Amino acid sequence: MSQSQNKFIIGYSVVTLVGAGILGYLCFSAYSSYDEAQLKLKDGQTSLENLQKAPLYPNDGNVEAKRKQVDAFTAEVDKLHNSMVAYQTPLDNDTPADKVSEKLGEFKARLELTAKSRKIELPKDFSLGLSRYLTGAPLKEAAPQVNYLATSVNTLLTILVNNGVTKINEIQCPELPYEKDTTPPPAPVDPKKKKPATPPAAAPAKGSKASARTETVALDESKVLSRYKIHLQFTGAEKAVQECLNQIASLPEGGPFFAVNLMRIENESHQGPSKAFNITPSPVPPDAADPAASDNSALIDSKYIIGNEKISVYMDIDLLRFKDLEASSEAEAPPATK
Repeated sequence: MSQSQNKFIIGYSVVTLVGAGILGYLCFSAYSSYDEAQLKLKDGQTSLENLQKAPLYPNDGNVEAKRKQVDAFTAEVDKLHNSMVAYQTPLDNDTPADKVSEKLGEFKARLELTAKSRKIELPKDFSLGLSRYLTGAPLKEAAPQVNYLATSVNTLLTILVNNGVTKINEIQCPELPYEKDTTPPPAPVDPKKKKPATPPAAAPAKGSKASARTETVALDESKVLSRYKIHLQFTGAEKAVQECLNQIASLPEGGPFFAVNLMRIENESHQGPSKAFNITPSPVPPDAADPAASDNSALIDSKYIIGNEKISVYMDIDLLRFKDLEASSEAEAPPATK
């Protein structure tokens, strides 16, 4: 090896060592900066979480800003609620108890007639799930709500028979406590009269525990809406079932609000037909005047394997009724049921 080659190797080694040293220093500096930035980020996140969880500092500016936000949110909620109340049919508090049973009998007769004409099978002792009121009138206090429930169930079943389902397997409306409650409904309130303004509560002393944190009380659901339980099961072709579900979910103004808690859909038949299928075409008589008009039932060369069976649908439904918060003239509502 010549002297010039030795100098090149020595120089190259020195440059490589110096470059490696510089690169190591830069990597170490970058790693240190990364650790420092990550530590600052964690400290910032911790500080932000602590600030978000901390109670509002009770100075006048913060209290006023929070009050405005709460008032704006409450106004939007009340606006939405009032629009729902205006959308539904008003509750008829003057409905006589005996008229409810009479109307229920009319609904029953009309649905039975329509179902018979369309060959729709109804459950034994069909009574819209309210058989207890076919033989006796409801309590006077419960009559308006039972009337609303019967009318809504009639709307629901009319959708089914009009769309040609094959069978209504079951319809049940469990008895709720309001049907046994004899407490008279509250006196009607004239909606034109404004409610007296509620005096504002005295502000807590500045710096006190009450001013730093207040308990949030959830509003009882029964003050906002009423729930009426409906259990429904029916069977039909896929298209009929789709039409029924679409109409139940998109009733026009004045129609009832149906909230589906649970829905189970399954094929009426759990086993498909046999795949074996033999074709045995029948010969056309040679003296037939019109061969095309002969019986070709045996010439069928295809068979449904899936897709032609009926569908069975079970639904656990809540019929919802929103209360008028401004001037409620409704009877005592049934308790919310889950």
